[in-house]
Amino acid sequence: MTSAYITIYKFFFTGVMVTKKIISHITNKTIEITGSVVKKAFQRCNRHRIIKDKDTDEAYLERYYLCLKDRTDFPFNIFIHKFLKSDPDDLHDHPWSYFTCILRGGYLEHTPSGKFWRGPFTCKCGAPNDLHRIELNPQAGECWTLFIPGKKIRKWGFMTDDGWIQHENYNKTN
Repeated sequence: MTSAYITIYKFFFTGVMVTKKIISHITNKTIEITGSVVKKAFQRCNRHRIIKDKDTDEAYLERYYLCLKDRTDFPFNIFIHKFLKSDPDDLHDHPWSYFTCILRGGYLEHTPSGKFWRGPFTCKCGAPNDLHRIELNPQAGECWTLFIPGKKIRKWGFMTDDGWIQHENYNKTN
């Protein structure tokens, strides 16, 4: 990872940590009202995407584009994710390096090394080939994350009992 990416990640990490106290004092009702207004604004500007579960066609993840919605050459992007469901059972990787920070709620992250609780303000840098799976914990409430992907450098997919499968093929066979 280049020093420019590390500097960008540190900048956003610092910003997230500064807002920790502010966010911790906001009531659930305020978050609900603000979230509704923000969601409508992002929808009107076409900066909101709902990613659906491949098996049930139900909403799995809400993605809010804070930077570029359609990028090809820009070296990073900035999303806010609201997780609605846990990931499929198989571990997956990503097409880019990334930085993520949990803003609210939390999840269990399954990796080849084990299962780890990731709570509010847990931050992580990941490589494209890092395998993981997100499992939501209903007792933790809604899970919102800041997600900053780098430039796309590879295909992504799932690790199955038969080995790694590109995501397009995984969605067809499972």
